[in-house]
Amino acid sequence: MVEHRQQPDPLQERAAVQGLLPADPEELVPDRADAGLLLALRRDRHHAHEAAGDEHPHPRGPRCIGQRGPGQGQPGRLGRCGRRPVRHRLRAVSADAALLRAEYFDGLSARPRPVTLRVGNGRLHIAGDGVAIELALEEVRWPERTEHGSRIAHLPDGSSLHSVNTAAWDRWAQAARLKESLVVRSQQSWRGVLVACVVLAVVAVAGFLWGLPLGARAVLVAVPPSLDRQVGDIALQSIRSSWLKPTAVPPARQEQLRAAFRRAVDAAYPPGGKPGYVLHFHSGDIGPNAFALPGGHMVLTDELVRLLGDDDRAIVGVLAHELGHVRHRHGMRLMVQATLLGAATSVAFGDFSSIVAGVPALVGHMAYSRDFEREADDESIRVMLAAGIPPDVMVKLFERLPLANRDGSIDPPCPPGVQPPARGRDDEPASGAAGSGKPAVPRCREAGAASHGDDDEKSSLGIGFSSHPAHGERIRHFRAATR
Repeated sequence: MVEHRQQPDPLQERAAVQGLLPADPEELVPDRADAGLLLALRRDRHHAHEAAGDEHPHPRGPRCIGQRGPGQGQPGRLGRCGRRPVRHRLRAVSADAALLRAEYFDGLSARPRPVTLRVGNGRLHIAGDGVAIELALEEVRWPERTEHGSRIAHLPDGSSLHSVNTAAWDRWAQAARLKESLVVRSQQSWRGVLVACVVLAVVAVAGFLWGLPLGARAVLVAVPPSLDRQVGDIALQSIRSSWLKPTAVPPARQEQLRAAFRRAVDAAYPPGGKPGYVLHFHSGDIGPNAFALPGGHMVLTDELVRLLGDDDRAIVGVLAHELGHVRHRHGMRLMVQATLLGAATSVAFGDFSSIVAGVPALVGHMAYSRDFEREADDESIRVMLAAGIPPDVMVKLFERLPLANRDGSIDPPCPPGVQPPARGRDDEPASGAAGSGKPAVPRCREAGAASHGDDDEKSSLGIGFSSHPAHGERIRHFRAATR
């Protein structure tokens, strides 16, 4: 029985011997036409070497590849199997001659076209049915090397190249020496991912601590002070209608406090360098408090005046603290930083939950508020020292605030064996009210305990902010400045 074998294609066999085709015929193009193309490309390349004067002898002597010599119809010519070294021998294909099958989409229709990809001399050659494109490698947006998914390369004209055989694509890209970015290379290594995470954490912390404050300062340079006044006017109108009431402080007492603060400001700032401010006296539901608004509006509550009594120096220190907020434009800076921080947290955490996404912004807002308070405390110390006022007079304020009721009064300690009366919503005793028929219960507080009016939620502005530094820290700061 005679066994009939399919005769191998000499051209493909020759290309395989020369190393021009891979062992896996599905990865690169193995057909006869492409093998002939490879041989032609390699021959043209070696002709170029000859034109440049390069010699390419075979290291083990000549090898006959089928060309005719003497006695084969070409008398007088020394054959390629002669005794002289071969000058134009075909070597194994290098990276610039590797071929890869892919699909080409022109961006106008969904019909793919089979094409052959080749990289040579720093350019990508795309050849196929009705397709002949050549362009620089830098013009192609190459796909990242990932574990899953197909490979899609985008061309400048909106067309693209697709390959579902990711392993073949990656081997072809490596053989063609296509450079991968540092990011892609790092993604393939756990060390690179770890370094990226560390760098991201460092950048995030640095941006939070220094980047956002510097950015807010840079933005404020372009914001005119007139905008501060407009924002402050609107804010004051809103707060007056919601929380503030007319003052009960006598006009003479108001003028006395204004004059004392004016003397301190004149002593602390040179002529023409004093921050502009407008001092307002108000009563309200915010308890002993003081706050400043953009543009120079400063509000001092009757309850704070009652809490500090006749100690004008402590009141001057409080007003100097608020003037520090005005001078450093803390109100506008806080608005800008809150906007930048909100945008940053939105980018980092997305809009998956308005509450969860707002937590980082709230924490950052409180941290920046504490920094502003420390900066305002330093301004208060500077003004008081210039006016000859010892900064430790502010200790009286921080010692009394935890004991103060909402109306600015301080309950005396309860006698031994007497329990403090229950409180109503407005810090009045729940029993013993007029007309109740019950004996009046004197207001008092348990010895060593804070008064009921000190809850942070009852003090919504200024000194009562929960984002302020702790009282103990501020007491130590003002005492240290007095020494």
